[in-house]
Amino acid sequence: MGVQVISLPRSRFIFAACVVLASTLRADVLFYGGDPGGNANNPVFTLNSLNQKDFGSADVYQYDDFTVPAGEQWSVTGLFANVLFNNIDHGQLNDPNVTTSASYEIRQGLSPGSSGVLLDAGTVPDTLTYVSDGIYGYYEYQLAATPSPTIVLGPGTYWLSLAPISASPGNNLADVYQTFGSNGIGSPLADQLSYETGDDIQFNLIARDFSMGVSGATAPITGGSSWAIANSGDWNNASNWNDIVPDGVGSEADFFGMISSAQTVYTNIPITVGTIHFNSAITYVLAGAGTIMLQAASGSSALVQVDQGTQEFELPVTIASDTTFNVAGGATLLVANTLTIDAGDSVTQTGSGTVTYQSIVTLETGASLSIGNTTTGNTLSLGTAAKVFVAPNTGTPTTIQFNNLSLAAGASIDVANNLLVVNYSGGADPVALVANYLATGYKGGAWNGAGINSTIAAANATGSTTLGYFDTGTQVEIKYTWLGDANLDGVVDASDLADMSVSGTSWQTGDFNYDGKVNGDDYALFMLGDAASNGNNISTTLPEPAAGAFVAVLALILHRRRGLR
Repeated sequence: MGVQVISLPRSRFIFAACVVLASTLRADVLFYGGDPGGNANNPVFTLNSLNQKDFGSADVYQYDDFTVPAGEQWSVTGLFANVLFNNIDHGQLNDPNVTTSASYEIRQGLSPGSSGVLLDAGTVPDTLTYVSDGIYGYYEYQLAATPSPTIVLGPGTYWLSLAPISASPGNNLADVYQTFGSNGIGSPLADQLSYETGDDIQFNLIARDFSMGVSGATAPITGGSSWAIANSGDWNNASNWNDIVPDGVGSEADFFGMISSAQTVYTNIPITVGTIHFNSAITYVLAGAGTIMLQAASGSSALVQVDQGTQEFELPVTIASDTTFNVAGGATLLVANTLTIDAGDSVTQTGSGTVTYQSIVTLETGASLSIGNTTTGNTLSLGTAAKVFVAPNTGTPTTIQFNNLSLAAGASIDVANNLLVVNYSGGADPVALVANYLATGYKGGAWNGAGINSTIAAANATGSTTLGYFDTGTQVEIKYTWLGDANLDGVVDASDLADMSVSGTSWQTGDFNYDGKVNGDDYALFMLGDAASNGNNISTTLPEPAAGAFVAVLALILHRRRGLR
Protein backbone atom coordinates (compact mmCIF):
# COMPACT_ATOMS: atom_id res chain seq x y z
CA MET A 1 0.00 0.00 0.00
CA GLY A 2 1.55 3.26 -1.05
CA VAL A 3 0.89 6.68 0.39
CA GLN A 4 -1.35 8.76 -1.82
CA VAL A 5 -0.07 12.29 -2.31
CA ILE A 6 -2.04 14.68 -4.46
CA SER A 7 -0.71 18.10 -5.37
CA LEU A 8 -3.26 20.81 -6.01
CA PRO A 9 -2.27 23.96 -7.89
CA ARG A 10 -2.53 27.24 -6.03
CA SER A 11 -5.90 28.80 -6.70
CA ARG A 12 -8.53 31.07 -5.21
CA PHE A 13 -10.22 27.94 -3.87
CA ILE A 14 -7.18 26.96 -1.82
CA PHE A 15 -6.84 30.39 -0.23
CA ALA A 16 -10.55 30.57 0.55
CA ALA A 17 -10.50 27.11 2.10
CA CYS A 18 -7.76 28.15 4.51
CA VAL A 19 -9.73 31.16 5.64
CA VAL A 20 -12.97 29.24 6.14
CA LEU A 21 -11.37 26.40 8.07
CA ALA A 22 -9.54 28.74 10.39
CA SER A 23 -12.73 30.64 11.12
CA THR A 24 -14.74 27.52 11.98
CA LEU A 25 -12.62 26.57 14.98
CA ARG A 26 -14.54 26.40 18.24
CA ALA A 27 -13.58 28.56 21.19
CA ASP A 28 -12.83 25.50 23.34
CA VAL A 29 -10.07 24.13 21.10
CA LEU A 30 -7.17 22.83 23.19
CA PHE A 31 -4.95 21.71 20.33
CA TYR A 32 -5.13 22.29 16.58
CA GLY A 33 -2.35 21.16 14.28
CA GLY A 34 -2.96 24.03 11.88
CA ASP A 35 -4.82 24.98 8.71
CA PRO A 36 -4.39 22.98 5.52
CA GLY A 37 -1.58 24.52 3.54
CA GLY A 38 2.01 24.70 2.41
CA ASN A 39 5.02 26.84 3.09
CA ALA A 40 7.71 28.56 1.07
CA ASN A 41 9.28 25.26 0.16
CA ASN A 42 6.01 23.53 -0.65
CA PRO A 43 3.37 26.06 -1.67
CA VAL A 44 0.67 23.52 -2.48
CA PHE A 45 -1.70 21.42 -0.53
CA THR A 46 -0.79 17.77 -0.19
CA LEU A 47 -3.11 15.01 0.84
CA ASN A 48 -2.24 11.78 2.56
CA SER A 49 -4.24 8.56 2.67
CA LEU A 50 -6.41 9.37 5.63
CA ASN A 51 -6.26 7.79 8.98
CA GLN A 52 -9.28 6.13 7.40
CA LYS A 53 -11.54 3.30 8.37
CA ASP A 54 -13.21 1.44 5.50
CA PHE A 55 -12.60 4.34 3.12
CA GLY A 56 -10.84 3.27 -0.02
CA SER A 57 -9.29 -0.14 -0.64
CA ALA A 58 -7.57 -0.55 2.75
CA ASP A 59 -7.72 0.75 6.27
CA VAL A 60 -5.02 3.28 7.11
CA TYR A 61 -4.67 5.22 10.35
CA GLN A 62 -2.62 8.35 10.90
CA TYR A 63 -1.47 9.56 14.32
CA ASP A 64 -0.27 13.08 15.06
CA ASP A 65 1.14 14.26 18.37
CA PHE A 66 -0.05 16.87 20.83
CA THR A 67 1.14 17.83 24.31
CA VAL A 68 -0.76 18.62 27.51
CA PRO A 69 1.47 21.14 29.31
CA ALA A 70 2.90 20.53 32.75
CA GLY A 71 0.55 21.67 35.49
CA GLU A 72 -2.60 21.22 33.36
CA GLN A 73 -5.31 18.61 33.07
CA TRP A 74 -7.46 18.38 29.93
CA SER A 75 -11.01 17.10 29.76
CA VAL A 76 -11.37 16.21 26.07
CA THR A 77 -14.95 16.39 24.83
CA GLY A 78 -14.40 16.78 21.07
CA LEU A 79 -12.14 15.54 18.25
CA PHE A 80 -11.97 17.02 14.74
CA ALA A 81 -10.06 16.85 11.45
CA ASN A 82 -10.14 18.76 8.16
CA VAL A 83 -10.66 16.28 5.35
CA LEU A 84 -11.50 15.91 1.68
CA PHE A 85 -14.03 13.36 0.46
CA ASN A 86 -14.02 12.00 -3.07
CA ASN A 87 -17.35 12.22 -4.92
CA ILE A 88 -19.29 13.48 -1.89
CA ASP A 89 -20.73 16.93 -2.41
CA HIS A 90 -22.44 19.01 0.23
CA GLY A 91 -25.86 17.82 -0.91
CA GLN A 92 -24.96 14.38 0.41
CA LEU A 93 -24.12 15.44 3.96
CA ASN A 94 -27.17 13.72 5.39
CA ASP A 95 -26.86 10.67 3.17
CA PRO A 96 -26.51 7.62 5.47
CA ASN A 97 -24.54 5.92 2.69
CA VAL A 98 -21.64 8.32 3.26
CA THR A 99 -20.59 8.16 6.92
CA THR A 100 -22.43 8.31 10.22
CA SER A 101 -19.67 7.32 12.63
CA ALA A 102 -15.97 7.75 13.29
CA SER A 103 -13.27 5.68 14.95
CA TYR A 104 -10.74 7.34 17.26
CA GLU A 105 -7.71 6.35 19.30
CA ILE A 106 -5.44 8.18 21.72
CA ARG A 107 -2.08 6.55 22.46
CA GLN A 108 1.13 7.27 24.31
CA GLY A 109 4.66 6.12 23.69
CA LEU A 110 4.55 5.49 19.92
CA SER A 111 7.85 4.61 18.32
CA PRO A 112 8.77 3.09 14.93
CA GLY A 113 7.20 -0.36 14.75
CA SER A 114 5.64 -0.04 18.22
CA SER A 115 2.00 0.73 19.02
CA GLY A 116 2.86 2.23 22.41
CA VAL A 117 0.03 2.21 24.94
CA LEU A 118 -3.63 2.58 23.95
CA LEU A 119 -5.26 4.99 26.41
CA ASP A 120 -8.70 5.39 24.88
CA ALA A 121 -10.53 4.26 21.75
CA GLY A 122 -14.05 4.08 20.47
CA THR A 123 -16.52 4.31 17.62
CA VAL A 124 -18.92 7.24 18.00
CA PRO A 125 -21.37 9.22 15.83
CA ASP A 126 -19.73 11.87 13.66
CA THR A 127 -20.80 15.07 11.95
CA LEU A 128 -19.57 16.68 8.74
CA THR A 129 -19.52 20.43 8.19
CA TYR A 130 -19.26 21.47 4.55
CA VAL A 131 -16.48 23.96 3.80
CA SER A 132 -16.01 24.23 0.05
CA ASP A 133 -16.08 22.50 -3.31
CA GLY A 134 -12.67 21.25 -4.26
CA ILE A 135 -11.13 20.09 -7.48
CA TYR A 136 -10.52 16.67 -9.02
CA GLY A 137 -13.89 15.57 -7.58
CA TYR A 138 -12.97 16.29 -3.96
CA TYR A 139 -15.10 18.22 -1.46
CA GLU A 140 -13.86 19.79 1.71
CA TYR A 141 -15.38 19.11 5.15
CA GLN A 142 -14.60 19.32 8.82
CA LEU A 143 -15.16 15.97 10.52
CA ALA A 144 -16.10 16.11 14.20
CA ALA A 145 -16.75 13.43 16.82
CA THR A 146 -17.53 13.38 20.52
CA PRO A 147 -15.73 10.72 22.59
CA SER A 148 -17.77 9.05 25.29
CA PRO A 149 -17.09 9.25 28.14
CA THR A 150 -14.99 12.42 28.36
CA ILE A 151 -11.26 11.69 28.09
CA VAL A 152 -9.20 13.14 30.95
CA LEU A 153 -5.49 13.64 30.19
CA GLY A 154 -2.71 14.77 32.50
CA PRO A 155 0.54 16.43 31.39
CA GLY A 156 2.38 14.54 28.67
CA THR A 157 2.62 13.79 24.93
CA TYR A 158 -0.21 11.94 23.19
CA TRP A 159 -0.95 10.65 19.68
CA LEU A 160 -4.39 11.17 18.10
CA SER A 161 -6.06 9.27 15.28
CA LEU A 162 -9.53 10.17 13.98
CA ALA A 163 -11.11 8.25 11.11
CA PRO A 164 -14.53 8.38 9.39
CA ILE A 165 -16.19 5.01 8.83
CA SER A 166 -17.70 4.61 5.39
CA ALA A 167 -21.23 3.30 5.05
CA SER A 168 -20.27 1.81 1.65
CA PRO A 169 -16.65 0.62 1.84
CA GLY A 170 -14.68 0.85 -1.36
CA ASN A 171 -16.90 3.50 -2.95
CA ASN A 172 -15.64 6.53 -1.06
CA LEU A 173 -12.16 7.87 -0.49
CA ALA A 174 -11.35 10.35 2.25
CA ASP A 175 -8.09 12.19 2.84
CA VAL A 176 -6.86 14.28 5.71
CA TYR A 177 -5.19 17.57 4.98
CA GLN A 178 -1.52 17.95 5.66
CA THR A 179 -0.60 21.09 7.59
CA PHE A 180 2.47 23.20 8.21
CA GLY A 181 1.10 24.71 11.41
CA SER A 182 -0.54 27.91 10.15
CA ASN A 183 -3.03 29.22 12.77
CA GLY A 184 -2.28 26.22 14.94
CA ILE A 185 -3.06 26.12 18.66
CA GLY A 186 -0.97 24.39 21.31
CA SER A 187 2.12 22.32 20.69
CA PRO A 188 3.94 20.83 18.98
CA LEU A 189 3.22 22.55 15.67
CA ALA A 190 4.94 21.61 12.41
CA ASP A 191 7.33 19.18 14.09
CA GLN A 192 7.06 16.86 11.04
CA LEU A 193 6.40 13.84 13.22
CA SER A 194 3.49 11.46 12.73
CA TYR A 195 2.84 7.75 12.35
CA GLU A 196 0.79 5.64 9.98
CA THR A 197 -0.32 2.07 10.42
CA GLY A 198 -2.54 -0.22 8.39
CA ASP A 199 -2.99 -3.63 6.82
CA ASP A 200 0.61 -4.00 5.68
CA ILE A 201 2.49 -1.31 7.63
CA GLN A 202 3.03 -1.07 11.37
CA PHE A 203 3.52 2.37 12.87
CA ASN A 204 5.83 3.87 10.30
CA LEU A 205 7.32 7.22 11.28
CA ILE A 206 6.59 9.84 8.58
CA ALA A 207 7.64 13.47 8.22
CA ARG A 208 4.20 15.09 8.07
CA ASP A 209 1.69 16.86 10.29
CA PHE A 210 -2.06 16.71 9.96
CA SER A 211 -4.87 19.23 10.28
CA MET A 212 -6.73 17.81 13.25
CA GLY A 213 -7.19 18.60 16.91
CA VAL A 214 -9.00 18.23 20.22
CA SER A 215 -11.42 20.45 22.13
CA GLY A 216 -12.68 20.57 25.68
CA ALA A 217 -11.73 22.23 28.92
CA THR A 218 -8.46 22.71 30.76
CA ALA A 219 -7.82 23.25 34.44
CA PRO A 220 -4.69 23.70 36.51
CA ILE A 221 -3.55 20.77 38.58
CA THR A 222 -3.55 21.94 42.16
CA GLY A 223 -2.23 20.51 45.37
CA GLY A 224 0.92 18.77 44.22
CA SER A 225 4.22 18.85 42.42
CA SER A 226 4.30 16.96 39.11
CA TRP A 227 7.23 15.02 37.67
CA ALA A 228 8.23 17.32 34.82
CA ILE A 229 10.76 15.38 32.73
CA ALA A 230 10.36 12.50 30.29
CA ASN A 231 13.26 10.54 31.77
CA SER A 232 14.41 8.83 34.93
CA GLY A 233 15.82 11.06 37.64
CA ASP A 234 16.47 11.93 41.25
CA TRP A 235 13.38 12.69 43.35
CA ASN A 236 15.42 15.26 45.28
CA ASN A 237 16.47 17.32 42.23
CA ALA A 238 14.17 20.36 42.06
CA SER A 239 14.63 20.72 38.29
CA ASN A 240 12.81 17.40 37.82
CA TRP A 241 9.55 18.85 39.21
CA ASN A 242 7.22 21.60 38.05
CA ASP A 243 7.15 22.95 41.61
CA ILE A 244 9.06 22.36 44.81
CA VAL A 245 10.40 18.89 45.62
CA PRO A 246 7.52 17.07 47.40
CA ASP A 247 8.95 16.05 50.75
CA GLY A 248 7.09 16.70 53.96
CA VAL A 249 3.99 15.73 55.91
CA GLY A 250 0.94 16.25 53.69
CA SER A 251 2.92 17.04 50.50
CA GLU A 252 1.79 15.62 47.14
CA ALA A 253 3.81 13.99 44.35
CA ASP A 254 2.09 13.53 40.97
CA PHE A 255 3.32 11.23 38.22
CA PHE A 256 1.40 11.87 35.03
CA GLY A 257 1.88 11.45 31.29
CA MET A 258 5.30 13.03 30.84
CA ILE A 259 7.00 9.72 30.00
CA SER A 260 6.78 7.61 26.85
CA SER A 261 8.62 4.57 28.25
CA ALA A 262 9.03 3.13 31.75
CA GLN A 263 11.16 5.39 33.96
CA THR A 264 12.64 5.21 37.45
CA VAL A 265 12.36 7.99 40.03
CA TYR A 266 14.92 7.29 42.73
CA THR A 267 15.78 8.60 46.16
CA ASN A 268 18.66 7.55 48.36
CA ILE A 269 17.32 9.40 51.39
CA PRO A 270 14.00 9.09 53.26
CA ILE A 271 11.01 10.93 51.69
CA THR A 272 7.74 11.83 53.41
CA VAL A 273 4.58 12.60 51.41
CA GLY A 274 0.86 12.71 52.06
CA THR A 275 -0.30 11.83 48.52
CA ILE A 276 1.21 9.99 45.56
CA HIS A 277 -0.92 10.20 42.41
CA PHE A 278 -0.17 8.11 39.32
CA ASN A 279 -2.04 8.92 36.10
CA SER A 280 0.06 7.37 33.35
CA ALA A 281 -0.46 4.31 31.18
CA ILE A 282 3.30 3.84 31.34
CA THR A 283 5.09 2.59 34.45
CA TYR A 284 6.82 4.79 36.98
CA VAL A 285 9.14 2.88 39.32
CA LEU A 286 9.91 4.56 42.66
CA ALA A 287 13.24 3.12 43.76
CA GLY A 288 16.56 3.79 45.48
CA ALA A 289 18.30 3.23 48.80
CA GLY A 290 15.87 5.53 50.62
CA THR A 291 12.35 4.99 51.92
CA ILE A 292 8.90 6.50 51.46
CA MET A 293 6.74 7.39 54.43
CA LEU A 294 3.07 8.16 53.81
CA GLN A 295 1.94 10.69 56.39
CA ALA A 296 -0.92 13.16 56.08
CA ALA A 297 -1.47 16.39 57.91
CA SER A 298 -3.33 16.11 61.21
CA GLY A 299 -6.99 15.24 60.66
CA SER A 300 -6.42 14.00 57.09
CA SER A 301 -5.67 10.67 55.44
CA ALA A 302 -2.78 9.81 53.14
CA LEU A 303 -3.45 8.55 49.61
CA VAL A 304 -1.86 6.49 46.86
CA GLN A 305 -4.00 6.84 43.75
CA VAL A 306 -3.41 4.79 40.58
CA ASP A 307 -5.65 5.87 37.70
CA GLN A 308 -4.11 3.64 35.02
CA GLY A 309 -1.15 1.45 34.12
CA THR A 310 1.10 -0.55 36.43
CA GLN A 311 2.90 1.60 39.00
CA GLU A 312 5.60 0.29 41.29
CA PHE A 313 7.23 0.91 44.66
CA GLU A 314 10.67 -0.71 44.71
CA LEU A 315 11.77 0.90 47.97
CA PRO A 316 10.40 0.27 51.47
CA VAL A 317 7.11 2.01 52.29
CA THR A 318 5.96 2.94 55.79
CA ILE A 319 2.38 3.94 56.62
CA ALA A 320 2.37 6.60 59.35
CA SER A 321 -1.23 7.84 58.87
CA ASP A 322 -4.48 6.19 57.91
CA THR A 323 -4.00 5.70 54.15
CA THR A 324 -6.09 4.77 51.11
CA PHE A 325 -4.72 2.78 48.15
CA ASN A 326 -7.20 3.66 45.37
CA VAL A 327 -6.47 1.54 42.27
CA ALA A 328 -8.79 1.99 39.27
CA GLY A 329 -10.13 -0.92 37.26
CA GLY A 330 -7.51 -2.34 34.91
CA ALA A 331 -4.68 -0.67 36.84
CA THR A 332 -2.13 -2.32 39.19
CA LEU A 333 -0.19 -1.10 42.20
CA LEU A 334 2.93 -3.20 42.69
CA VAL A 335 4.65 -2.99 46.08
CA ALA A 336 7.90 -4.82 45.44
CA ASN A 337 9.59 -4.03 48.75
CA THR A 338 8.38 -4.16 52.34
CA LEU A 339 5.22 -2.38 53.46
CA THR A 340 4.91 -1.57 57.17
CA ILE A 341 1.70 -0.21 58.70
CA ASP A 342 2.58 1.53 61.95
CA ALA A 343 0.82 0.65 65.18
CA GLY A 344 -2.77 1.89 65.22
CA ASP A 345 -2.73 3.05 61.59
CA SER A 346 -4.65 1.60 58.66
CA VAL A 347 -4.53 0.99 54.92
CA THR A 348 -7.81 0.78 53.00
CA GLN A 349 -7.74 -0.63 49.47
CA THR A 350 -10.44 0.73 47.16
CA GLY A 351 -11.20 0.59 43.44
CA SER A 352 -11.51 -2.50 41.24
CA GLY A 353 -7.84 -2.71 40.24
CA THR A 354 -5.17 -5.07 41.59
CA VAL A 355 -2.69 -4.64 44.44
CA THR A 356 0.35 -6.94 44.50
CA TYR A 357 2.75 -7.19 47.44
CA GLN A 358 5.97 -8.99 46.46
CA SER A 359 7.64 -8.77 49.86
CA ILE A 360 6.51 -8.68 53.49
CA VAL A 361 3.41 -6.79 54.60
CA THR A 362 3.72 -6.10 58.32
CA LEU A 363 0.87 -4.79 60.47
CA GLU A 364 2.18 -3.59 63.79
CA THR A 365 0.15 -3.74 67.02
CA GLY A 366 -3.44 -2.68 66.43
CA ALA A 367 -2.86 -1.78 62.77
CA SER A 368 -5.40 -2.73 60.11
CA LEU A 369 -5.61 -3.49 56.40
CA SER A 370 -8.98 -3.30 54.61
CA ILE A 371 -9.04 -5.07 51.26
CA GLY A 372 -11.65 -4.30 48.63
CA ASN A 373 -9.97 -5.59 45.49
CA THR A 374 -7.91 -8.51 44.19
CA THR A 375 -4.72 -8.76 46.24
CA THR A 376 -1.69 -11.02 46.00
CA GLY A 377 1.40 -11.05 48.15
CA ASN A 378 4.35 -12.90 49.60
CA THR A 379 4.10 -12.69 53.39
CA LEU A 380 1.35 -11.24 55.55
CA SER A 381 2.51 -10.71 59.14
CA LEU A 382 0.04 -9.43 61.76
CA GLY A 383 1.16 -8.09 65.12
CA THR A 384 -0.83 -8.27 68.33
CA ALA A 385 -4.50 -7.36 67.78
CA ALA A 386 -3.82 -6.34 64.16
CA LYS A 387 -6.70 -6.94 61.78
CA VAL A 388 -7.26 -7.58 58.08
CA PHE A 389 -10.75 -7.03 56.71
CA VAL A 390 -11.84 -8.26 53.28
CA ALA A 391 -14.88 -6.31 52.11
CA PRO A 392 -18.01 -8.44 51.62
CA ASN A 393 -18.87 -9.00 47.98
CA THR A 394 -22.27 -8.88 46.34
CA GLY A 395 -21.28 -10.93 43.31
CA THR A 396 -17.94 -12.56 42.53
CA PRO A 397 -15.82 -13.30 45.62
CA THR A 398 -12.66 -11.25 46.02
CA THR A 399 -9.55 -13.44 45.91
CA ILE A 400 -6.71 -12.77 48.37
CA GLN A 401 -3.49 -14.77 47.91
CA PHE A 402 -0.36 -14.88 50.07
CA ASN A 403 2.50 -17.35 50.33
CA ASN A 404 2.91 -17.07 54.10
CA LEU A 405 0.66 -16.08 57.02
CA SER A 406 1.76 -15.13 60.53
CA LEU A 407 -0.77 -14.00 63.15
CA ALA A 408 0.23 -12.87 66.64
CA ALA A 409 -2.05 -13.15 69.66
CA GLY A 410 -5.39 -11.47 69.10
CA ALA A 411 -4.76 -10.81 65.39
CA SER A 412 -7.41 -11.73 62.86
CA ILE A 413 -8.25 -11.96 59.16
CA ASP A 414 -11.93 -11.42 58.34
CA VAL A 415 -12.53 -13.27 55.06
CA ALA A 416 -16.25 -12.25 55.02
CA ASN A 417 -17.75 -14.12 52.00
CA ASN A 418 -14.60 -14.27 49.90
CA LEU A 419 -11.66 -16.57 49.08
CA LEU A 420 -8.30 -16.57 50.90
CA VAL A 421 -5.52 -18.66 49.32
CA VAL A 422 -2.21 -19.64 50.96
CA ASN A 423 0.26 -20.84 48.30
CA TYR A 424 3.04 -23.23 49.26
CA SER A 425 4.24 -24.86 46.03
CA GLY A 426 7.71 -26.23 46.75
CA GLY A 427 7.50 -25.28 50.45
CA ALA A 428 6.12 -26.63 53.70
CA ASP A 429 2.39 -27.34 53.73
CA PRO A 430 0.70 -24.74 56.00
CA VAL A 431 -2.58 -26.65 56.29
CA ALA A 432 -2.15 -27.38 60.02
CA LEU A 433 -1.45 -23.70 60.74
CA VAL A 434 -4.47 -22.63 58.66
CA ALA A 435 -6.71 -25.16 60.43
CA ASN A 436 -5.58 -23.78 63.80
CA TYR A 437 -6.31 -20.18 62.74
CA LEU A 438 -9.76 -21.28 61.55
CA ALA A 439 -10.46 -23.20 64.76
CA THR A 440 -9.82 -20.09 66.88
CA GLY A 441 -11.80 -17.91 64.47
CA TYR A 442 -14.71 -20.40 64.55
CA LYS A 443 -15.11 -19.84 68.30
CA GLY A 444 -17.84 -22.43 68.78
CA GLY A 445 -19.71 -21.31 65.65
CA ALA A 446 -19.74 -17.58 66.49
CA TRP A 447 -17.05 -16.92 63.84
CA ASN A 448 -15.79 -13.82 65.67
CA GLY A 449 -12.65 -15.15 67.33
CA ALA A 450 -9.03 -14.23 66.67
CA GLY A 451 -7.38 -16.07 63.79
CA ILE A 452 -9.29 -16.44 60.51
CA ASN A 453 -12.95 -15.48 60.88
CA SER A 454 -15.96 -14.18 58.95
CA THR A 455 -18.37 -11.39 59.88
CA ILE A 456 -20.76 -12.71 57.21
CA ALA A 457 -20.88 -16.18 58.74
CA ALA A 458 -21.19 -14.60 62.19
CA ALA A 459 -24.23 -12.61 61.05
CA ASN A 460 -26.06 -15.64 59.60
CA ALA A 461 -28.93 -16.23 62.02
CA THR A 462 -29.37 -19.86 60.88
CA GLY A 463 -25.71 -20.70 61.44
CA SER A 464 -25.70 -22.57 58.12
CA THR A 465 -22.77 -20.77 56.50
CA THR A 466 -19.16 -21.00 57.52
CA LEU A 467 -15.54 -20.97 56.38
CA GLY A 468 -14.07 -24.19 55.06
CA TYR A 469 -10.64 -25.09 53.74
CA PHE A 470 -9.24 -27.40 51.11
CA ASP A 471 -5.63 -28.49 50.56
CA THR A 472 -4.95 -28.93 46.83
CA GLY A 473 -1.34 -30.02 47.22
CA THR A 474 0.09 -26.64 46.20
CA GLN A 475 -2.19 -24.27 48.09
CA VAL A 476 -4.71 -24.13 50.89
CA GLU A 477 -7.99 -22.45 49.96
CA ILE A 478 -10.15 -20.85 52.67
CA LYS A 479 -13.62 -20.19 51.36
CA TYR A 480 -16.96 -18.94 52.61
CA THR A 481 -19.47 -21.71 51.96
CA TRP A 482 -22.26 -23.90 53.36
CA LEU A 483 -21.78 -26.14 56.35
CA GLY A 484 -21.11 -29.62 55.00
CA ASP A 485 -19.41 -28.49 51.78
CA ALA A 486 -16.36 -30.70 52.35
CA ASN A 487 -14.93 -30.31 48.86
CA LEU A 488 -15.59 -26.54 48.66
CA ASP A 489 -17.47 -26.73 45.38
CA GLY A 490 -20.19 -24.45 46.73
CA VAL A 491 -22.91 -27.07 47.16
CA VAL A 492 -23.72 -29.70 49.73
CA ASP A 493 -24.47 -33.07 48.17
CA ALA A 494 -23.72 -36.78 48.22
CA SER A 495 -20.10 -36.23 47.19
CA ASP A 496 -19.50 -34.28 50.42
CA LEU A 497 -21.18 -37.00 52.43
CA ALA A 498 -18.93 -39.56 50.79
CA ASP A 499 -15.87 -37.54 51.84
CA MET A 500 -16.85 -37.65 55.51
CA SER A 501 -14.98 -40.21 57.60
CA VAL A 502 -15.19 -41.20 61.28
CA SER A 503 -11.39 -41.25 61.29
CA GLY A 504 -11.16 -37.81 59.76
CA THR A 505 -9.60 -34.79 61.46
CA SER A 506 -9.94 -32.06 58.79
CA TRP A 507 -12.63 -30.09 57.04
CA GLN A 508 -12.13 -32.18 53.90
CA THR A 509 -13.06 -35.32 55.85
CA GLY A 510 -15.99 -33.81 57.73
CA ASP A 511 -14.67 -31.86 60.75
CA PHE A 512 -17.09 -28.99 60.28
CA ASN A 513 -16.87 -27.66 63.85
CA TYR A 514 -13.06 -27.59 64.02
CA ASP A 515 -12.76 -29.82 67.11
CA GLY A 516 -10.27 -32.20 65.47
CA LYS A 517 -12.63 -35.16 65.04
CA VAL A 518 -15.61 -36.26 62.99
CA ASN A 519 -18.68 -37.46 64.86
CA GLY A 520 -22.43 -37.04 65.09
CA ASP A 521 -22.13 -33.30 65.65
CA ASP A 522 -20.51 -32.90 62.23
CA TYR A 523 -23.20 -35.02 60.56
CA ALA A 524 -25.80 -32.74 62.13
CA LEU A 525 -23.97 -29.72 60.72
CA PHE A 526 -23.92 -31.43 57.33
CA MET A 527 -27.71 -31.79 57.51
CA LEU A 528 -28.07 -28.15 58.50
CA GLY A 529 -26.00 -26.99 55.54
CA ASP A 530 -27.71 -29.40 53.16
CA ALA A 531 -31.19 -28.13 54.05
CA ALA A 532 -30.17 -24.45 54.01
CA SER A 533 -28.41 -24.75 50.68
CA ASN A 534 -31.74 -25.85 49.22
CA GLY A 535 -33.38 -22.68 50.47
CA ASN A 536 -34.88 -23.99 53.71
CA ASN A 537 -34.95 -21.82 56.79
CA ILE A 538 -33.84 -24.11 59.57
CA SER A 539 -32.34 -24.12 63.06
CA THR A 540 -29.96 -26.61 64.64
CA THR A 541 -32.85 -29.06 65.03
CA LEU A 542 -32.95 -31.47 62.10
CA PRO A 543 -36.12 -30.94 60.02
CA GLU A 544 -38.52 -33.58 58.82
CA PRO A 545 -37.32 -34.62 55.33
CA ALA A 546 -39.56 -33.42 52.53
CA ALA A 547 -38.38 -35.44 49.57
CA GLY A 548 -37.43 -39.02 48.78
CA ALA A 549 -33.84 -38.18 47.98
CA PHE A 550 -33.47 -36.31 51.26
CA VAL A 551 -34.91 -39.33 53.14
CA ALA A 552 -32.23 -41.53 51.57
CA VAL A 553 -29.47 -39.15 52.64
CA LEU A 554 -30.90 -38.93 56.16
CA ALA A 555 -31.05 -42.73 56.45
CA LEU A 556 -27.39 -42.99 55.51
CA ILE A 557 -26.44 -40.30 58.04
CA LEU A 558 -28.37 -42.01 60.85
CA HIS A 559 -26.73 -45.29 59.95
CA ARG A 560 -23.30 -43.70 60.24
CA ARG A 561 -24.18 -41.94 63.48
CA ARG A 562 -25.20 -45.31 65.04
CA GLY A 563 -21.75 -46.56 64.13
CA LEU A 564 -20.18 -43.73 66.15
CA ARG A 565 -21.74 -44.78 69.44
